[in-house]
Amino acid sequence: MSKVDEKLARFSNDIMTDIGEERSMMLKEVEEREKKAYEAKELALLTQAYEKIQSALLKIDKEKNELMSKTLLDNRTRLLHKRLELVDEIFNESVARLQAFTKTEAYMPYLISLIEEGRRVLGVGNLEVCLNYSDHAIKDQVSATTGLKVVLESKQVNLVGGCKIYNRTSQKVVDYSFANALEDLREDFLHKCNLEVG
Repeated sequence: MSKVDEKLARFSNDIMTDIGEERSMMLKEVEEREKKAYEAKELALLTQAYEKIQSALLKIDKEKNELMSKTLLDNRTRLLHKRLELVDEIFNESVARLQAFTKTEAYMPYLISLIEEGRRVLGVGNLEVCLNYSDHAIKDQVSATTGLKVVLESKQVNLVGGCKIYNRTSQKVVDYSFANALEDLREDFLHKCNLEVG
């Protein structure tokens, strides 16, 4: 082989080696760029997926809390209604017993004592006693015993028993009706048992 061929072969070999190295470096750079782009894309997708998962978890938590709150509120409401039904039953039974009491012999002396108490509280003046409509049978007897004007409440208003006493002179009134006493007891009962709606 001649020197020119030798030089040409060496030159060709050097060029091929340089091209091979350059090619390897270019491929390495492309691989590095692609790897970085892949990692960046992968990180972006993972971040997006993480944010979606967190958002979904927050939504699920919110829905769960709302459902639990609604369930607790519904249960409390049902319990309150049941308690109020029981209170209504108790007070309806009380009304029945008080109405039965108004038919006994002990009712008249009790009613007279209420009227005397009202007379003491209201003082001097034009006094008028108002009885429950169902007490019409004893109206005249109460008037004769107390010496006061006695009227009957309308049929639509149920005093249950007892009376209201008006001082027409001073415009004062005392309410000794059983219905009023029961209402006061009911309010007190609901308050003490924490059963008020509020």
